[in-house]
Amino acid sequence: MDALCTPQPLATLCERLKLTGAYMSIPKKTYILATNWEGSPAHEFYARIKDNKSWTALEVHCGHEVMLDAPERLAEILLNAM
Repeated sequence: MDALCTPQPLATLCERLKLTGAYMSIPKKTYILATNWEGSPAHEFYARIKDNKSWTALEVHCGHEVMLDAPERLAEILLNAM
């Protein structure tokens, strides 16, 4: 799997994002926090939405690549999100 990985494109970190609020109309939203990713900016967002009733906020004790570090748990989460 590592052989297929590529660096994050710089533009994804530099280009402005336009938020319209349309995501709020999505009935089921799930946020997964990979808790063992040191220096992750995701902890701040998780803290903001974890008590928001329109989100399902979950923690998975693994690194950033949840699909590699905890594939069974991710599959369970995805099946329950349907």
